[in-house]
Amino acid sequence: GNQLIIPAINYSTTTVDSNFTIRFYRYDNDPNIIKLESTGTDNGIHRKIIVDLNIQKSADVLKYAIASKTRVWITGDSTIHGNIYSAWKYQDISPFNITSDSTVEGTINTILTNINPTTGLKGPDLYAGTTKMPYDLETLDASGNPMYDSQGNKIVSSTDEIQGQSEGVNYNVNYGDKAVNMPGMKLSDYDTTQYRNQATNIPTYDSRKVTEYFPHVAGNYSQPSSAGSLQLTRYVCSGPNTFTNAKVTASKNALFKNCTFNGILYIDCGTTGGTYNNVRFENCVFNGPIVTNTPNYSNSTNWWMKNCLYFTGEETFQNKNVQATILAPNFNVNLGNTNPNSGENNVLTGAIVGGIVDIRGNAEIYGTVISMYDTSGYSSGYVSNIGATLGDGGSETTEPGDVGVIQITPNPDQMLPSGITSPIVIKPLQGTYCEGI
Repeated sequence: GNQLIIPAINYSTTTVDSNFTIRFYRYDNDPNIIKLESTGTDNGIHRKIIVDLNIQKSADVLKYAIASKTRVWITGDSTIHGNIYSAWKYQDISPFNITSDSTVEGTINTILTNINPTTGLKGPDLYAGTTKMPYDLETLDASGNPMYDSQGNKIVSSTDEIQGQSEGVNYNVNYGDKAVNMPGMKLSDYDTTQYRNQATNIPTYDSRKVTEYFPHVAGNYSQPSSAGSLQLTRYVCSGPNTFTNAKVTASKNALFKNCTFNGILYIDCGTTGGTYNNVRFENCVFNGPIVTNTPNYSNSTNWWMKNCLYFTGEETFQNKNVQATILAPNFNVNLGNTNPNSGENNVLTGAIVGGIVDIRGNAEIYGTVISMYDTSGYSSGYVSNIGATLGDGGSETTEPGDVGVIQITPNPDQMLPSGITSPIVIKPLQGTYCEGI
């Protein structure tokens, strides 16, 4: 390895040997760890402290189980083992809707304030005198603080948007210009070229093609759910087939059934705006990350239909050694959009990045769900949907009441995956601190 030694610095004007030296060093086999060693001397007594410093990407977004630029719905038997965050900016529509059967084992964070910036009113009087009476995120007293009953239980009113349990709401949580400065939350943070350069086109598909719609009626891919559904001519690839470092070229709108993907699976949607890729997977195995290029939409009303990753049936994700399972900026990601009564379950390790990410059915996520599409141009917004079976996305659920069991557990010690640019920071590893003679 190599080292940098700072000569002794004297900190006393009267004592000759009152000084300290600093040594930075690292080893070739672990270049991202800098070891800091400081030795102090005072009147013949020597003491040394040592701590390791980790060189890493700034990864504030991974502190959250869910980080979204749009509204977040959490419904059904969903448990979020960590904090959640929304950068939804419109005060008249709630950034969160959490039903009573869901639990957030962490804080709920919003960029909105619980103080009216014009009147200074708080709590239940926040919008007194205005013509538009919005939602109640939670029940607050006149000082803008949560209310509790005589037994110390938090009071939840029937009109509150947050009905489920949580560790409380943090208001006015900003990262510079709202959420856009948090790495991983804007399109310019992403460059997936390195993944594309490692992948080669899938050589052949089945001789037949099928016509499907997105969204479709419940249980029938060949029937549109409305007149506005997108008709797709899908290139079909029926397994068992195994692909390694494979690329799906633009406009294939492919359907993969019982296929295995080793290494990278790259989904290309083109760069001109005239091409797209809505890809459906059914009962596939992924032994590596699923990555897309970075489409940039301009006032498109049906973007979420065109560029989409649609996972149906039961997928197997065996990629525990990567930082991201799905890296699909500005793509609509629909995971587990199936009837959960069939017993299907999806287990994913690593970040799941999409424009809007919807998770339904039965799923276990060990990482952060990031919905990074900027919805500020849509006053009603799109919803990042955890648990609800109706609304945006596909339509494979068969009953409005179908809900599965969803668990999301973040890993804040994980690094941001390659393909997301962020500032480089040096952080002490607290467990490595020690003192010696």
